[in-house]
Amino acid sequence: MRFRKLKQIKYKYIIFIIPFMLLFSCNVTKNINKDEKLLVKNKIKINHASKNKKKLGFEKYEIAQIITPKPNSKILFLPVKMWIYQLYTDEQVNEKMKNKRKKKRKKEHWTRRVGEPPVYFSVNDEYKNPRKIRVFLRNKGYYSSSVKIEKKQYRNYFQEVLFPISKSVCNNKKLNDIKYFPGKFFINSLCKVSANSKNKISVKYIIETGNAHRIDSVKYNIEDKNLEKIVLKDKDKTLLKKGKRLDVILLEDERKRISAKLRNSGYYTFSKDYIYFSVDTIGKKELANITINILTTSDQNKDNKIKKHIVKNVYIYPNFKLDEALVNKDDYFKNQDTLEFYTKDNKKYNLIYKDVQRINKKAIVRGLDVASGDLYNLKKIKSTYKHLASLPIIQTANITFHPSKKEKKDSIMSDSLEYIDCEIRLSQDKLQSYQIAGEVTNTSRNFGFASSLNYTHNNFFRRMEVLDLKFNVEFRHLTKNPDYEFEVSDQLFNSRKYGAEFNINFPRLFFPDIFKTLFKNSNAKTNISGNFNYTERPDYTWAIAGGTFGYNWESTSSIRHYFLPLTADYFYKIENYLPDIIDNRNYDDRFILGGSYKFVFNNQYSRKQKDHFFITAYTKIAGNSIYAVNNLLGNEKNENGNYTFFGNAFAQFVKAYIDARYYKSLGTYKNNAVFRIFAGAALPYGNLNVIPFNEQFFSGGSTGLRAWDERSLGPGSYVEEIPDQFFYQKGDIKFEANVEYRKKVFKKIETAVFVDAGNVWAINSEDTREGALFEFNDFYKEIAIGTGFGVRYDFGFFIIRVDIGMKLRNPALPLGNRWLSYNDFFTYENMKFNIGIGYPF
Repeated sequence: MRFRKLKQIKYKYIIFIIPFMLLFSCNVTKNINKDEKLLVKNKIKINHASKNKKKLGFEKYEIAQIITPKPNSKILFLPVKMWIYQLYTDEQVNEKMKNKRKKKRKKEHWTRRVGEPPVYFSVNDEYKNPRKIRVFLRNKGYYSSSVKIEKKQYRNYFQEVLFPISKSVCNNKKLNDIKYFPGKFFINSLCKVSANSKNKISVKYIIETGNAHRIDSVKYNIEDKNLEKIVLKDKDKTLLKKGKRLDVILLEDERKRISAKLRNSGYYTFSKDYIYFSVDTIGKKELANITINILTTSDQNKDNKIKKHIVKNVYIYPNFKLDEALVNKDDYFKNQDTLEFYTKDNKKYNLIYKDVQRINKKAIVRGLDVASGDLYNLKKIKSTYKHLASLPIIQTANITFHPSKKEKKDSIMSDSLEYIDCEIRLSQDKLQSYQIAGEVTNTSRNFGFASSLNYTHNNFFRRMEVLDLKFNVEFRHLTKNPDYEFEVSDQLFNSRKYGAEFNINFPRLFFPDIFKTLFKNSNAKTNISGNFNYTERPDYTWAIAGGTFGYNWESTSSIRHYFLPLTADYFYKIENYLPDIIDNRNYDDRFILGGSYKFVFNNQYSRKQKDHFFITAYTKIAGNSIYAVNNLLGNEKNENGNYTFFGNAFAQFVKAYIDARYYKSLGTYKNNAVFRIFAGAALPYGNLNVIPFNEQFFSGGSTGLRAWDERSLGPGSYVEEIPDQFFYQKGDIKFEANVEYRKKVFKKIETAVFVDAGNVWAINSEDTREGALFEFNDFYKEIAIGTGFGVRYDFGFFIIRVDIGMKLRNPALPLGNRWLSYNDFFTYENMKFNIGIGYPF
């Protein structure tokens, strides 16, 4: 179906409409008391010797966050929510809500739920905000800062231009006597600029930071000699380095560091509250001498020395039921059986249970990092929590410590040592579950839906292994091509896909014990998977079967590794009606045997990172081992010079890509910018000089360049010979860059504006598509650029997204004419509608 052309919007209409929208925005002050000042804008100016934000120690948005009140939010530069709120006065709202008071559930009037009340700036704010800013700066080390406020009558740029004109027009009696409606309307609008802007103000905070106080020296005052030895031994790792800014957050982080060090050394009862700082700035010009005090006793309890704690017993409740424990109380714990279990290194665990256990006892204790005979270590407790949280069968985990009962044989007990018992209560989740999911998609003229059935078993071999089975179907309508020689079915959905896959996740490594120590506390897992997919389209039909074996583990809280030493795929072509311009060797029967590695960095959950990165680096090598075996055995090659596997030439290539994303918060959670760069390449060599189609790259679609259909862009400047054909444009090299600005306008509604750029290229010189090859000196001329906007609705557990993309620069057009003209840009044919679930990236 062809979309009709959108009626062209004339520039003069835009020029006429926008000023009056800005003029009418002055009318929001019509219900404001003369004595009240509507706050329209907060401005912040920071005067500091260094413009380097890192040297300054804070950013402007941190100041903006502590300033109150904040101006009303705006949509397209207009205070729409405040307009909604002012549709009715409070008296009118109360009158309308009288009829609803009889109902049990009271509801707010819709203007109060959706709208925002006008925000006023008061005299109290004028004194309160500078004080809050000075306290903030003092905590950052600026002890001699000052804050000055400038209040200014607010007018936007357009009103600023018209203000002198409006004053002269409104004071002219002859012009005011005009009765012609458009003229009168225009004059009245001009007069409102002068009258209404008196009640609007913008507030500017001018901050003089002065010079920051910096650390000159650090001393320690520790009354307990045992603690002193540990702290002084570790003082090289202190965060309080000479020359650093005297920052309260830095001091707090040092408290946490020392506290963690001592608690990791057996001091279970130690608290960071025992640590306090003395700061001496007397006689020092912008320098501070710091004393770290650690006092664990008080005047009332001088004999209570802090002791190291040793774990004596570990009690595990593998299937703790909180609801029964709350009802039966002490009786719940009495009616239990206890099983003593010893590990290979003779660590003892007491398993307490009532019913027959579903989980093997060895599997329960395998990942625990706390054992009898160990010194208390907070780091190991956190590691144990982390391990238990990664097991789907474990719903909740609770680890507590209690003083151990004294016994005569406990000769180790002394003034500096004490026993404690560890209790681990595990609540189990459902053993089996299933989930049915559905999805509706629409990318330009191609629409469809998909459905899947997922089955999960959380304890498949009774050792916390997770079995996932998934069955899926997908039906899509693909645009017909009247020029094709084959017949296209008249069915609504002419593309069908059926698939099945399994995945078994083992919460341990299938490695010799000597290697397992390298991955201790890394939440390592072994994974085995297999899949089968059957796809039927009007132009080809194929089947793919494959499987993988590999490992995944994390090296830090932000970094995870995925290593698959074995990946195998077999592609079987059933029917092929592809046009001659497509290299059919990419779609021939192929066997792919290789391995891959993926590195993922995600610091989204780091406490100190307001902004965060998400980076994926991937590489895959295929065909080397099977080529070496054929070469070693001296097998003969076929007529095309290829080694074969079961009669088909196998693929040999190396593939790599990097996908880097940066999520930038623009002051508040309601405003965010996302930047993304993708670069990848696949290089064939050895046995076959083409890349199998399922390993190639493509661009376009709802998660790429949204102004193009999926697989319709490129490669390079190639122009498809049959304009309405099904899209096959794939390549061996891909570059893509995206910038998206996201703004939450209502509680569940978010808008977005984006710019996408990129393309794919061929790397094989035998590719006959004109303009498809990657040329280093010219590839930038073939970069496609699109822009657009979108709306997202948050349902809580998923987000539905509608994006409209429009081409700005099309590499398929002749060189020199690739930028679209104004008349070509604003047409329905240039718009691509994309519907998806979740964010594009």
